[in-house]
Amino acid sequence: MRLQTVQDALNQKNIRFEYTEEDGCGSLDFMFRGLKFHVWEYHDGVWGAETNIYEAGRSEDIEGDYEEKIAGEILSWPDMINNRKMKLVNISDEGAKYKWQLYDLYDKAFPEQEKKPLQVMENLVADGKMEMLAMVDEDEFVGLAINLIDAEQDRALLDYYAIVPEKRNYGYGSRGLEALLKKFKNHKYIFEIETQDEKAENAEERKKRKAFYLRNGLQETGLFVNVYDTDFEILTPDGELTFWEYVDFLREVMYEEYVQILRPTLIAMKK
Repeated sequence: MRLQTVQDALNQKNIRFEYTEEDGCGSLDFMFRGLKFHVWEYHDGVWGAETNIYEAGRSEDIEGDYEEKIAGEILSWPDMINNRKMKLVNISDEGAKYKWQLYDLYDKAFPEQEKKPLQVMENLVADGKMEMLAMVDEDEFVGLAINLIDAEQDRALLDYYAIVPEKRNYGYGSRGLEALLKKFKNHKYIFEIETQDEKAENAEERKKRKAFYLRNGLQETGLFVNVYDTDFEILTPDGELTFWEYVDFLREVMYEEYVQILRPTLIAMKK
């Protein structure tokens, strides 16, 4: 039987699959979070496998240690056994006791050049333009979600999102995102992710981050922007957003001098 390492990973995650074999090559088909995935092995001079585990709507060929790579990605997916709901609590009111844990995670989880000064963020909170949410599982702090908010027009942007290190790879990221999408279901909810770049030092991390968001309900808008000298791809739950809507949102929620520092610039709009 082929693809045994991948099958072991699927079994470990309690994901049911169908296995077939033809011409000495194995094939796996399975469902996860309502999406169809496959791993189809081939041998054309070299061994490899075609799979869409990184982006459900797109397939790519993986060669070399393809079984280990594919199994590793599957094992990084959240466990679906734990059905407890993630709570999102605002540290400005009912979640005040988690404030310093949130600040500590914020300080440690993001590169210095990506962080806003806490005073700027607290001013935004005071003006109703930002919401700092502690993600809580049975009263235990497990992560943070900091959103920019335009309450008048029902718009929001996920500015920072992080899980405490010891809770990563246990499904908290997916459960937290599920809670956020529910909370902002009536909003235009905007997500910025670094563009895919095979030459980037964190190319694999970028790839996994995009796969995570697509696997959990986000869609590509086809919008690519540069903000503060960083290239971003924009995702939303419905896959719809224009550059002008994006810039208008930033101008509405941020102070004008900060928007001038960000210098939002259109790279491409592919829809």
